[in-house]
Amino acid sequence: MLIDKTKFLALVAAISTASAACIIVDDDDGDGIGGENTGAGNEGAGAQGAGNQGGDGGGGNGTGGDGTGGGTNCLGDDGNPPACDSTCEGFTNCNGVANLKDGVEEDMVTCMNALDPVTCSFNDDVLNGCYIEAAGKACVDPASDTACTEAAPACAAEANTEWLGACAAYMDGMNASGQALYQACIEDACGQGTTADDAITFCIYDVLFPTG
Repeated sequence: MLIDKTKFLALVAAISTASAACIIVDDDDGDGIGGENTGAGNEGAGAQGAGNQGGDGGGGNGTGGDGTGGGTNCLGDDGNPPACDSTCEGFTNCNGVANLKDGVEEDMVTCMNALDPVTCSFNDDVLNGCYIEAAGKACVDPASDTACTEAAPACAAEANTEWLGACAAYMDGMNASGQALYQACIEDACGQGTTADDAITFCIYDVLFPTG
């Protein structure tokens, strides 16, 4: 069955906020997706690393991990994506993977290809699982800031820093073609009366999981 786009919008709107295994907009990076840094001490979690700087230790003896977003271990254009052969709930998951950067595509496709097509869930395994995990490792890309800034007027979001940061965070994992499609989709959706928040989430579906 095809995915209900209304449910998809609600789901992606929820996962765009900071939480474990979700896209995290790192204030230190401006628009990057920060790593998940956990203190190793007895109290609290380490503060998130900025770029490739390690995070501060949590209370006690904790030591923060390396920042993933924008750091040396992030995913970018370097990668060797395998051929994608993945379906869940009768939905083909491969139609938009070519719009991702090679490193992000490799991570996502490897994950999706390992899913059982009979038992896997698009929402739980593909979207919240393989896609969000791969996108959360994407390197910060200044081109994302430019594209989102250019798209913002169509959505009356020029002064909405949270929206701009989320937009850029999603775009960081996309290659130039994907970013162009995503920007055009946002501008078109808002021009037709879609809200800024709905446009930013709907266009993930439109660019990365098209049905056509």
